[in-house]
Amino acid sequence: MIPRRPSLAGPASRSILVAAILLVWPNPAHAQDDGPGWKVRSPFRPLNLATPTTIRTGAGLPGPDYWQQKVDYRIDATLDPSTHELTGSQTIRYHNNSPHALTVLWLKLDTNLCHEESKSKVLAVPPLLFGESVFDFTCQGGNGMSLGLVAAGGRDLDHEIMGTIARVELPHPLPSGATTEIEIDWTTTLPEYGYGRTGRDGTLYQVAQWYPRVAVFDDVSGWNLAPFLGAGEFYQEFGDFQVAVTVPDNFVMTATGTIVNPDAVLTAEQQSRLARADMSESAVAVITESEARSNRDRRASGTKTWRFAAENVRDFAFAMAPDFRWDASSYDGIRIQTFYRPEAELWEEANRMSWVSIQHFSERLYPYPWPHATTVEGPNDGMEYPMITF
Repeated sequence: MIPRRPSLAGPASRSILVAAILLVWPNPAHAQDDGPGWKVRSPFRPLNLATPTTIRTGAGLPGPDYWQQKVDYRIDATLDPSTHELTGSQTIRYHNNSPHALTVLWLKLDTNLCHEESKSKVLAVPPLLFGESVFDFTCQGGNGMSLGLVAAGGRDLDHEIMGTIARVELPHPLPSGATTEIEIDWTTTLPEYGYGRTGRDGTLYQVAQWYPRVAVFDDVSGWNLAPFLGAGEFYQEFGDFQVAVTVPDNFVMTATGTIVNPDAVLTAEQQSRLARADMSESAVAVITESEARSNRDRRASGTKTWRFAAENVRDFAFAMAPDFRWDASSYDGIRIQTFYRPEAELWEEANRMSWVSIQHFSERLYPYPWPHATTVEGPNDGMEYPMITF
């Protein structure tokens, strides 16, 4: 017969039991100590990886059934510098490569961060400090985005704007493997300072996150609908862009993508200089300092429409000013460009710095994949978009 254990029914016995449990229970203060000598979590601990599936492997790599959506944009926009108002009409072609039928599309309207009722103003997101630099997420001088037409196949679509995102009801479920197109008309006022990513300084504009963009739909989170608060980086689907921007004819523009109508927007001399730059490792002045100063004083006599095309990129940004200096060179068939105002004398060295940077990382990490790498001087302290950096 097995002897019976002593009863733990009494108060003293219960106290002993509680003390014993506390002795062996993990102490939260030491929960991150993975062993003797480790004051932080051990770098050799097992990684907390997702369960492998046919979509993603245990290491997070794409599996045999991996899928990713594709979104193409055709945008026609006009900028009025007298009011800073940007108006646009766009067609979004959405490719549903997921295995799911979709009943809605979600849009990201980042410029609504500038609206008086935006969550950013309510939450008062504090600035980030990078050494002596301050990254401010407020918006000054903008008023958000208003949507006009939202339609598909000539039929108006029900939609609801909720801060920096908007829900658009599709006329019928979009099956797996199918595509749909929606048309959107919109208007926004470009802010003087836009959350460290877009802005203007006098007649210079750096324009980013400026048009309605479709939110990402992926296998991890479904629709990614976190509101834009200024501090978050963008997460976008890849796609092809055809963008036309109409501006006064005294402005010079650069953007994501390549210019598809150079005869309409560049002089014969500028095109000749670009051709020389495409064969040169040293910077060629496409627009000289004296030309930039002269252009600054020239009044617009009409408008020009700049047309750009870009393939397989996540976003589209542009910059414009009437008094840009423009230097260009070439590395391995990639056009290296710098745009800056005459007073930014230190930027005379920027083209060489960009050339060396593209060479270094192309040789050390991965070849630069796009036709040009452009850097623009202006009010933003450093934001990177496909082919263009502010």
